Amino acid sequence: MFTDADLDGVVSYLTLSWFLNLEPPVTVTTEKELAATYKSFSQKNHIENFTRIYILDLDICSLAQIVDKSNFSIVDHHMGSVNCGYTFKNARYKIEKEGSTCKMLYNLLKNHYKRDLDNNKKLLISIGHDYDSYTLSNKDVSIGLNTLFWNYQGNRLEKFVNRFREGFNGFTNEEKRIIAFYNNKVDRYILESNIFTGNVAIGANEYKISSIMADFCINEISQKMIDKTCSDIGIVVNSNSNSVSFRRKKGCTVNLSKLAEKLCEGGGHEAAAGGKITPVFLEFTKLLK
Repeated sequence: MFTDADLDGVVSYLTLSWFLNLEPPVTVTTEKELAATYKSFSQKNHIENFTRIYILDLDICSLAQIVDKSNFSIVDHHMGSVNCGYTFKNARYKIEKEGSTCKMLYNLLKNHYKRDLDNNKKLLISIGHDYDSYTLSNKDVSIGLNTLFWNYQGNRLEKFVNRFREGFNGFTNEEKRIIAFYNNKVDRYILESNIFTGNVAIGANEYKISSIMADFCINEISQKMIDKTCSDIGIVVNSNSNSVSFRRKKGCTVNLSKLAEKLCEGGGHEAAAGGKITPVFLEFTKLLK
């Protein structure tokens, strides 16, 4: 299995494992690294020898033709995959606009296997969806679980699977302390850091945009910055990874995937996207003071 290196990707892995009643060997990667990761894998393995290869929560546009084989199953919700336009003839696939891959995968497998999971496992999927879609109907738990996931050192997927193999049954006291530490760290960072803002025309409308430099808890910093500055769009720049992340407030209709593509040669979801620092983006930042 190939799955994304984020919370949705890991919960998707667990979801499939629960329905299959086994934990398949897994390679964790990212959209940017998928093509190189797959190339390396295919050079070391005979693809035709595998009964089934799963690709979860990853934009497969760069590999669409290559993985269109009868032993591949692909499930993804990224707009890049949706807009790819490739029609698979051999691989099994479900590619749709959805808030998360883990929820889409759960509904697909529940209908396919005609059985359901227990409440703790369904709760973990619900939390994974709540965070990845950034609905945040259970904000403290969803953000807390994501914070805990990124706090793991080394093989995050392995550690997360070992901890939540039976689903979600609450946080331990130690986990609560870790989450509280990072929440306080984010709050202090917002108070102490320079935030750049500006009103920028996008299409026919003008939007307030705020931006900050950060290399941790990107989504949480972006959301708190949006709330503090009453902005429509928040941008977090990570100079260490040469990356840019975009997030919008609820009610804002700007397609951030298109904005990230135009400014940063990136993409993502309508409500959350990312890319790299480009000359076009650096020119854009001059609009923010």
